[in-house]
Amino acid sequence: MARPFDLIPPKLIRQGPPPDEARKELILFHGAWRGIWAWQGLAGPLSSAGYGLNMLELPGHGLEESWPLPRFTSLKDYADYAARAAGALHRPVLIGHSMGGWIVQKLLEVTDLPSVLLAPLPGSGLPFKGLLHFVATHPTQAFWNLMGRSMSFEDDERELGEPWRVTMEMGLGLVRANPRKGLCPRLVVAGDQDPLIPPEALLRLADRLGAGYELLSGYSHLLWQENDPGPVAELLLDFLAELS
Repeated sequence: MARPFDLIPPKLIRQGPPPDEARKELILFHGAWRGIWAWQGLAGPLSSAGYGLNMLELPGHGLEESWPLPRFTSLKDYADYAARAAGALHRPVLIGHSMGGWIVQKLLEVTDLPSVLLAPLPGSGLPFKGLLHFVATHPTQAFWNLMGRSMSFEDDERELGEPWRVTMEMGLGLVRANPRKGLCPRLVVAGDQDPLIPPEALLRLADRLGAGYELLSGYSHLLWQENDPGPVAELLLDFLAELS
């Protein structure tokens, strides 16, 4: 049975030097209710340091061509789309935030690549404390989502929704990522003020992945998007420098 994105070529927006001049190729996976604009604050320092950024725009998450996705779109559809994008590059470094970090974990089930997971959704779904916080903070959206509707949020410039099945899978862990330990370096970055993904959950994830772990004091779930991007950029640049 065909899935929603089977016939859609992965959309990668590139920034930085051309591939034959880049120090390394990076592929970046944004989180839920986000798009490639979420990488503002990090894209500049990374590309200026000589890295080739390939920012994947998930279907329905663009500024100019967003559209309501089918309600039965799954996290696995996102992961399959991401796998096709990563497969078009030569051994890229995987970088994912939040839901994008879950996608990285899903890719690590079948490949071993250097990876950075920024406040990632654990492979087993949203921790119970995070789920309670989310429902308490967004009770109306959560109620209608339970009734089978997609969940949408607005900011100053755009409205984006995540399909019903995706939000249920994220919240309840209905589709899981079970990454394997590997030989390539990995890093998990957490914020100590993250109400959705408690730091202790990400410390356990780092242990399961055999990854390094960094806890940023005063940082929320959105990390550089709500706080100074400098420390996050420094962690990424230090990690990438060790790969050379």
